[in-house]
Amino acid sequence: APYQLGSEGHWPSEDSAGVPHSDNSATRRRRRQRADGFKPLLNTGSCTSDSVLAHKLTELLSSEGQNASTSIAAAVDMLSEEGVVRRLAFQPAGCRAVQKALEVVDRKTAVQIAYCFQGIVSEAIKSPHANYVVQKIIQELSSEEVRFVVEEISEASLDLACHEYGCRIYCRLLENAAGDAPTSRLVDELLLKSDQLIQRIYGHYVVEAVVEHGLPAQQRLVVELLCKDMFGYSRSCHGAHVVEKALESSDDRQLLVEKLLALPADELAALARGKFSGMVVRALQRVSQEVAERTQELLRSSSPPLRSRGPARRHA
Repeated sequence: APYQLGSEGHWPSEDSAGVPHSDNSATRRRRRQRADGFKPLLNTGSCTSDSVLAHKLTELLSSEGQNASTSIAAAVDMLSEEGVVRRLAFQPAGCRAVQKALEVVDRKTAVQIAYCFQGIVSEAIKSPHANYVVQKIIQELSSEEVRFVVEEISEASLDLACHEYGCRIYCRLLENAAGDAPTSRLVDELLLKSDQLIQRIYGHYVVEAVVEHGLPAQQRLVVELLCKDMFGYSRSCHGAHVVEKALESSDDRQLLVEKLLALPADELAALARGKFSGMVVRALQRVSQEVAERTQELLRSSSPPLRSRGPARRHA
């Protein structure tokens, strides 16, 4: 790894250009003076002091104009204190400050901040606050820069994919780095259990992200799985969302269209009446005018005849 960090997430003593800090630097002395007023807060660890510190950091990192670079440098000095980044990331105001830092600092400093989470990625992902920091790391940095993130996720692959916050991390990886080799291998391994994912309350979001952002071979794998039991997946409260997303986004949607239109008219009508499966039939009708007409013809031929409600759109 490019940065060897201590167990408390402390980064090396070098500035954003990779030059060792000099205690005699006039520029460093000026920005240190700016941070000194908050130094008593850095090592207390109390919720109150951390909240004050987080708000001050956010203020410095949001600075604009002539003094912006000095303010941001002062904020970086405060964040470089041992354990501060990790501590703040697990708190409401603190996680927002760390996210802001990842947005505005130079790339090398952003990598240093990210490496503060080496060894605790799973713990951070399961936190209601720190998971947002991990998402920001994925959005701001490449998987090559922070290889440890995917490596640690892969150790708890299915559990994290089915976690309330963990599913978000997979979605961000697919949105930002689907083509990267580490992410691709991670998703390939996860898709071996795609049937389980589709049926889980949070796991299905990951499969939807694969259908929308995954590699072509990964998308096709999901579509082929859906085609094996189109009626069953469409009736499932979670599976129906995956089928709908595949009809909307997948390059292989025609396979799904043919499978749905090949269902007996009564089964298609049963899907149209269902609370969740009904949205599959509506998504089917949105594929094209021709498909909509064929769907409506099948519904009218069912027993009893069912009049289609038309291709209503799914609300975000």
